[in-house]
Amino acid sequence: MPTERISIYPEPYAASGNIGDGGLRKLLGAPSLNMLQMVIREAVQNSCDAAKLGTGPEILIRIRTLTESQKKVLKDTVFSELPVNIDSRAGILNFLNSSVPKVLEICDFQTVGLGGPTRADWVPQGTKVTDFIDFMRNFGSSHDTHNRGGTYGFGKVSLYQASKCQTVLVDTCTTNQSKHVRRLMGCHLGLQYEVANNLDQVQRFTGRHWWGNKNTDAFVDPVEGTIATTLSLQVGFPKRDKLQTGTSIMILDPFIENSTDIMAGIIQESLLWNFWPRLTSDTPSSKKINFHIEVDGCQFTLPAPEEFPPLDLFSIAIKNIRSNSKDLIPINAQKAAKKLGTLSLIKGMRGARTSMHLGESSIIPFASAYIAVMRPVELVVKYIEGAFLPDERLEWAGVFIADEQVESAFAKAEPPAHDDWQPKIIDDATQKSYVTIALRRIKEEAMQFSSPLSTIDKSGVNGKSLAAAAGAIGNILSRIDGQGGGSRSSGGTGSRKKFYGNSATPPIFIKLESNNSKIFAIFETQIRLISTSKPMKLRAFAHLAADGSAFTEESLITTQPKISAIQHKNFISITSKNNELDIGTLEGTYEIRVQIPKGYATTLKVELSEVTS
Repeated sequence: MPTERISIYPEPYAASGNIGDGGLRKLLGAPSLNMLQMVIREAVQNSCDAAKLGTGPEILIRIRTLTESQKKVLKDTVFSELPVNIDSRAGILNFLNSSVPKVLEICDFQTVGLGGPTRADWVPQGTKVTDFIDFMRNFGSSHDTHNRGGTYGFGKVSLYQASKCQTVLVDTCTTNQSKHVRRLMGCHLGLQYEVANNLDQVQRFTGRHWWGNKNTDAFVDPVEGTIATTLSLQVGFPKRDKLQTGTSIMILDPFIENSTDIMAGIIQESLLWNFWPRLTSDTPSSKKINFHIEVDGCQFTLPAPEEFPPLDLFSIAIKNIRSNSKDLIPINAQKAAKKLGTLSLIKGMRGARTSMHLGESSIIPFASAYIAVMRPVELVVKYIEGAFLPDERLEWAGVFIADEQVESAFAKAEPPAHDDWQPKIIDDATQKSYVTIALRRIKEEAMQFSSPLSTIDKSGVNGKSLAAAAGAIGNILSRIDGQGGGSRSSGGTGSRKKFYGNSATPPIFIKLESNNSKIFAIFETQIRLISTSKPMKLRAFAHLAADGSAFTEESLITTQPKISAIQHKNFISITSKNNELDIGTLEGTYEIRVQIPKGYATTLKVELSEVTS
């Protein structure tokens, strides 16, 4: 164990002034996430920003209880000197004297670490890397690197706010002037205070403290070299050799739940909801994140977004953008003839949710009607809510990615917490208009997609009546075919139920459409055929419905619904304009359009039969 104790340095107010504790705590604004989610989001985003070029980061998120020997190193060596301020001192002592000293660690690998100079006042000429002083010293330093997730760096305040004693310990393996270096430093964000002297004066302090090696002017630099490596291992940080660059942050005495499963669930949901674009099967390797989660010695894995509704729909939406699908919606500023971004919208069955033991505290919505918006860096900024579909068995999701050419406008619209786009905080009028127009157009497309006829259209059809009719159809179908919102296939190779013949699934109601004053209900059915199937014919039968029963009386013939078309969803040439279609041996999804009388709901049945000569 190193014999030389680490020294403390309390930050005094400079003659020119400083930003105090109150200002720093207000820098975050009012983030929309709870504190632990905010910490995870901020730390992971920082790790993504620090990833080596062309490589996605590996990130460990761990909650553990320090051993007695680890606690002793912290108490006797790292934090042997404590703040004179009573509140700051008491908080740290409570942790060091605890019988169950908990810590939250966020450790990244395959990142560049906190390199560059260690002092904010003097730096060598030509210095370009200032990661250490930006993270450990300064607040409010912007990132000059194009297309990074963080722009202001204020969110690191959340790391201190997540600690009951507002204290963190940082271990980083990095480079400085092309040489490998290991650094370890503690930092505390306390309340400002004053210390009186014998001259009837008081010296004022900001409340910030650092622990490190004291130099000639009483300032402290990080502990470096062999001592830093030894200390990092003695307090339980992950082992690194000099080539395993990256940063480990230990949050002392975090605000956490006692339940292992609940804490794991909070971490899992936070990672999935905020970073799913970096976890999908088609995420480029340069952006993909490899997460490891450990709580009280137990390992937890993350499900793939494609298998975690509603992220399965979001995954399809972003895949469409990445592959430049034909169904994308361009979001443009018409007057400026400027492309602002690309929108992809997807509708599907509402999949069963995966329990993370959080109950009503879960951040995963029961039903999705949201658009995830992000910059090209593909980190979710926020979700814009649209209208929920009238059929509760269905949900929809969307993704908007800002265009590279206007990325800087959306970056400037983000508050310190990086969880919103606020045009009002942009000074440049043109960039402000870009973000304003994009947000308006996204909301318009969301409303149109979820309620295609939400207003009276040119044909005079009232969208509210359509929504009511759609809801009625959905309710009736749920009583007739008994299908609820079960799990949705994600296209994987998981187990399937055996089937012993040709089959057509009960029709699923998709949406209502209006055309020339006529109302159409759109249904879909899945056709599966055995390998030796003969050519088949698909027939559809529509009836008016009430209370879950079909009307078939001849007296109602004038108001009966009519099959207007049946067609294969992927092969529009395979279509029929009546109630039957020769499908041959072609499996897949078939769409059925039913013209329905105003004010009525309809049911639909389908059947397969062999084509006879």
